[in-house]
Amino acid sequence: MSDIQFFRENGYVIIKNYFTSEEASKIVEFADEIEKWDEAIGKWMIFFEKNKKKSRIEHYIYYHQKLHDFIATKVYPIVDTISEKKNF
Repeated sequence: MSDIQFFRENGYVIIKNYFTSEEASKIVEFADEIEKWDEAIGKWMIFFEKNKKKSRIEHYIYYHQKLHDFIATKVYPIVDTISEKKNF
């Protein structure tokens, strides 16, 4: 079964080893950088647990150019291919 067919039938697909070890390290580096950001009203949103620990950050992609470029060149093309749509 192709990845596209599997996605159509199940709504998800697993692509093993899609990122190189260097790319995976870059993703971790980007996440570490973003995690250190302070809140910025009108930009990214930071959510906290009851103990004040950050639980997630949203809407950051447009404010981290290196991550944005990486996603645009490495992730969006495969998502577009599998979903047969232009997502971004």
